[in-house]
Amino acid sequence: MKGTPAKITHALIISALLTVAADEVIVFEAEHAVDLKGVFEFVQDKECAGGAALEVREGMGTAYDEAQSRQVANTFPQVTFGNTTGEARYRFKVKKSGDYTCWVRALWSWHCSNSIWVHSHSRERIKVTDEVYDRWHWVKAPGRIRISAGEYSFRIDNREDGVRFDQFCLALDPSYLPRGRMEANARFTAPDSAVLLMHGQMETPLVLSNAETKGKLWLRNISSKPLSIQLSVESDPSINVRFSEDEPSLKLPPNSKPRPIDFGVKAKNHEPLQKAQILFHASWGAGQKKQIPFTLHHGPDWSVTAPISGDYSASQKSLDRTGKIPLPSGLEKMKWRKLNKPDGFGPTGRIDFARLYPNRAACHAYARCQFEWPRDEEVSIRLRSDDQGTLWLNGDFIGAHTAIGPADRYSTATKMRIRKGINHLLMRVDQKSAFWEAGIEIVD
Repeated sequence: MKGTPAKITHALIISALLTVAADEVIVFEAEHAVDLKGVFEFVQDKECAGGAALEVREGMGTAYDEAQSRQVANTFPQVTFGNTTGEARYRFKVKKSGDYTCWVRALWSWHCSNSIWVHSHSRERIKVTDEVYDRWHWVKAPGRIRISAGEYSFRIDNREDGVRFDQFCLALDPSYLPRGRMEANARFTAPDSAVLLMHGQMETPLVLSNAETKGKLWLRNISSKPLSIQLSVESDPSINVRFSEDEPSLKLPPNSKPRPIDFGVKAKNHEPLQKAQILFHASWGAGQKKQIPFTLHHGPDWSVTAPISGDYSASQKSLDRTGKIPLPSGLEKMKWRKLNKPDGFGPTGRIDFARLYPNRAACHAYARCQFEWPRDEEVSIRLRSDDQGTLWLNGDFIGAHTAIGPADRYSTATKMRIRKGINHLLMRVDQKSAFWEAGIEIVD
């Protein structure tokens, strides 16, 4: 289940210099970034100006609410919280000083996916939101932003996931109304040291044992000169990474639009719960180069069964009464479904029960797997689930995540002792309503 956030957990940093042609209306594309970090991603969308936008996929970046987290912490003291901040920054030249209205061309999913933060000089951040869903439209920020002539710094933060952003508009005339897809009037130029943007995205950050996981490497020339790029990739021995074409080369015009290059990842040696590293390389000109790392995880071969009717809060009641939860019985009589394709998982790699079993409430599911480990070892883990989650290893109770809320925001830390050889993992995931997902993370 997803709450209403008030502070960000993940975000993006964009830094660019815009030279504005118009005096009173400044329009620029959201995807024309020189740096992308955190949960913002490029997406192709034919309804957008330029055919592309920025998005935060549902399940990738639920905001952090300090007040709500304090309340949850009092009820569930073992629960921990995420609070990773980030930002989007644009710098541009303004010809006329004045008070500007900020507009955002946005696509909202629902009432918990309908906002973004906007910052201005010496002011608190401004929440941009409305209640128009499932269509592109212009959203007006409250109040006015004071901008002086010259170079100005404009910043946005992601506030919720399940959102897309196409364009931004700053208008000096308070009665000005942007309409539809507008023509950008800002020419991007980057600092001298910035030439090429590289940004990797995957459908889910998992390596599966028998299926390819697909991704895109986005490139954008942020310089004022054309670039001829040669791409290559290296990875650790457990995986094989291939581009859609061998050692691709491409020509990027000055200040180009973001361009995607497809790639796929397959397991060569499946190592469940272990990390897999990728390093993308780009070279151009006389010895100029850039590289970006990418980290995936080998997903275990999960099987799931659901929905099982019953009290979604049974885990909490058992935990309060006994301090641990016994292994459930009758599992072998249930009908199990193997998750052997990426579409069974969400964008963060957690099992997406809501996609597998849509429109369910007041029930629970089980997920189980077996995996081989090279040695006897105690590892630290985080259990993330929406809603409550319970974990057993080799028949022993490991821990329970008892908070009701977004898995991106809340997690429970515990330890489990893995034995050398074959291990059996079982997870119960309760569902109150709305979102329904779970996964575990080994902590370094």
